[in-house]
Amino acid sequence: MAECDPKQTEKRIDWLTNKLVEAERDGDHEQAHKLLARLMRIHRDRVRSTDRLTRGSRPINQKELSRNLYKKSLRQRTPKGIKEECMNDNGRVKFGSGNPTSVGIVGCGVVGSATAHVLTKAGNKVSKYDPDKGHEDSLTDCKWIFFCVPTWDFRDGYSILFEAIEHADSEAPSDCTFVVRSTIGPRVVELLKGRFSTREFVYMPEFLRDAHAFDDAMFPDKIVIGTSNHSLGCELVKLFGEVGTRMFRAGRVLVVDPDEASVAKTALNSLALMKVVFANEVYDLCLQLGIDYGKIHSIFELDKNVNERHLDVWHGGHRGAGGKCLPVDSLRMLECMKSRGVKGKTLDEAIKKNNELLKGGQK
Repeated sequence: MAECDPKQTEKRIDWLTNKLVEAERDGDHEQAHKLLARLMRIHRDRVRSTDRLTRGSRPINQKELSRNLYKKSLRQRTPKGIKEECMNDNGRVKFGSGNPTSVGIVGCGVVGSATAHVLTKAGNKVSKYDPDKGHEDSLTDCKWIFFCVPTWDFRDGYSILFEAIEHADSEAPSDCTFVVRSTIGPRVVELLKGRFSTREFVYMPEFLRDAHAFDDAMFPDKIVIGTSNHSLGCELVKLFGEVGTRMFRAGRVLVVDPDEASVAKTALNSLALMKVVFANEVYDLCLQLGIDYGKIHSIFELDKNVNERHLDVWHGGHRGAGGKCLPVDSLRMLECMKSRGVKGKTLDEAIKKNNELLKGGQK
């Protein structure tokens, strides 16, 4: 079978995805199922023909990908203001055309690389700054700069993030908007605005998994933008090209207060950690009863109220929620709770139990 041009394949995927969203919006479920089937065939053939889209030794999880592409309910979640900002006089979305925008990425790890990938595919000119990884592009002509640096130092006042912003502030033009993608706590955007008073700040949390970052970036289940400026939120969505258009049309662009975006981000990761801990306790119960947890997991997968993420007890070869995000963000959430007089007993106990699981060793 002849190999297709990757660029043409990507264009075909984007076109089919947009048609899928339109079919669902119009209530044409039969057409939506046909379009979904075509999309899944393309992805399946691409996985078989090349290892370019494999994750380690595991192929793409088709169920996860389809869930990002297809939702039975496309309820309108986009605030009224941004909808009006993003429509022209004929009611059409004003995305897609226009000159490329110069954007900067500060911090080129998992999040920064995935963000740069989407923005580049959308036709933007992307400059990267991360000296530790050999990127020292100038930021002098950037209209937007995305900050994707580690923030595990939140107890020390986010020194890495502030240092990165200080560097960008010294180079970027005065009309450049700063977009924080790094995970931050409530009130941090307020602190940034106080320190860099001439800058416009937006918080745009990422919801990427380390092993699947590029796929998650291209096929997100939501875009959350923390700003009170709906016009600015609309401009930001436009930067993401077809990804932004698709999510906007599907009603999956949420413009909220920066603190609301912050709490949502850390709460979701905290909830994921608690889910991991509970799955491990169910697993232990299955061991005591002499039954197969794998079959329990299969039932979880099929339940409409639960998805299978964070229920694989031996994910990564160890028990417990590890990685860069879940443990740190759960601590961030717990400390935020306690600083506001909320005890957070459930999360506190889950963190303690998770630490015990992580100390238990490898499979």
